[in-house]
Amino acid sequence: MARTRSRAPVVLLEIANVASGTGNGIVMVVLPWLVLELTGAASERWGVNVIYPVLAALVIIVGAIALASPSIRSLRS
Repeated sequence: MARTRSRAPVVLLEIANVASGTGNGIVMVVLPWLVLELTGAASERWGVNVIYPVLAALVIIVGAIALASPSIRSLRS
């Protein structure tokens, strides 16, 4: 008789993924909104509103790829 595996770890991982994505989406909206409220002019702070969040996202993505690369390579062999 085959053992059945629990799906709980996968479900919990998916819940964490959704929570993380929700948090990222909220921050991407709230950060420029906060700058707009504090400065009163979004066009004068275009770099803070657009460039910095995009650069932060790129740094996180590149870092994640760099950290995951050895694991991905080990799965192929």
